[in-house]
Amino acid sequence: MGQFRTSFWSFLLQLGTKEGYLTKQGGLVKTWKTRWFTLQRNELKYFKDQMSPEPIRILDLTECSAVQFDYSQERVNCFCLVFPFRTFYLCAKTGVEADEWIKILRWKLDSARLVPFLTIHLLLYCFMRNPRTVLAPTPTWKAVPRADIPGQRRLYSCAVGALETGARAVPVN
Repeated sequence: MGQFRTSFWSFLLQLGTKEGYLTKQGGLVKTWKTRWFTLQRNELKYFKDQMSPEPIRILDLTECSAVQFDYSQERVNCFCLVFPFRTFYLCAKTGVEADEWIKILRWKLDSARLVPFLTIHLLLYCFMRNPRTVLAPTPTWKAVPRADIPGQRRLYSCAVGALETGARAVPVN
């Protein structure tokens, strides 16, 4: 059961990929440029075009506080992503497309906030079943451990063996 829960949480973060052209307003010079956007896990990347090998920028959605329709622009089908350092204004070609982007981005934000909460509950459950298990953090170089890197998110559970989470359990001697 525990392995199902944890793999389900990892699966949630990987679900919901989307890509397509959006028009983005510049940060300093307020011109609008069409860019190719890709959404994978908790990263929204944008490129000059679909064939560009390197992104212009990678936005970490765990830092994003809100995604909402924006009616303040002269353009239609616009929405914004609010980060502590900047608000990004984006426009889609159609209202349906804008709605799709908003829904999936909001879902990503909600999922990113829910996974740490559920992971803590799973760890508490394991500790209550076997208090001789001490949790030691697994070193990572991102705020949220990545499930797609083998061995980076491992927990040896008191109940079910190896789990994919953000910690590693070490038995107390």
